[in-house]
Amino acid sequence: MDNLSFEKIWEDVFMFELEISVENKYGSFKKTCYLQKDSLVEFSKMISDFLHLPSKSKEIKWGDILDNELSECVFTIFPIDSSGHIVMKVFLVQIDDDNKNESALYIQTELVTLSQVFRVTNVEF
Repeated sequence: MDNLSFEKIWEDVFMFELEISVENKYGSFKKTCYLQKDSLVEFSKMISDFLHLPSKSKEIKWGDILDNELSECVFTIFPIDSSGHIVMKVFLVQIDDDNKNESALYIQTELVTLSQVFRVTNVEF
């Protein structure tokens, strides 16, 4: 099974800094992502929508570099197989000192793995 994990670096009233680690048998990466607390509500709703209609793929995104944010995370979830696993494309973009860094990997995991972000940030899912 591939790996996806979230670690909270810090938080303030409006946002979190998270480190996202992604690994499959071909490679791995770690990126820092900034997440507004309000966007966790939308993130939760998108996961819930996918659970109610698991036969369709779903793109879940937070951050937007086109809106002058420093990072963008996109999780594309593909339908659940008969054993409850999902395939997910994790795409992260980070702007650092005018350099744009992009990373992407496909992983096979369980949907519950995405809910880690709520445990790490102490936000209810």
